[in-house]
Amino acid sequence: MKNILQSILFVNLGLPSGTLWARSNEYRKKNNSDALRRYGRHVPTIQQWDELFVHCTLKWNPFLRGFKVTGPNGRRMFLPARGYWNASRKFTFFPCRMGYYRSSSTTRLGTAKAVYFFPNYVNREFLTRNEDKFSVRTVK
Repeated sequence: MKNILQSILFVNLGLPSGTLWARSNEYRKKNNSDALRRYGRHVPTIQQWDELFVHCTLKWNPFLRGFKVTGPNGRRMFLPARGYWNASRKFTFFPCRMGYYRSSSTTRLGTAKAVYFFPNYVNREFLTRNEDKFSVRTVK
């Protein structure tokens, strides 16, 4: 039963590290750390995001507005472009045009590291304020 549930919740893209990526984003409004503890989930590190972008093929889908990600083994997942919530302006920037995803990595000063993408570009590491809200895709 555990393997069946795992295959429903996660996709094995065939990455060198063996990281399993959740099939969908985490949309809980509550503290994400509570939700992430289920099934051993955690927010990917910036290195796990980098591995995804280096080893997978990304193809923009203009109708669904996001990237279809195909792993080295041919399995796929979808990363929607939902923009991000700017806490100081209380406004969602770039909905359906750019995808912003949080990582669990931080700088020595505690600044969060994240990734973003749009149709022809991927930024594999940038710094962001902790109070801004980004999409969360979990890994195992």
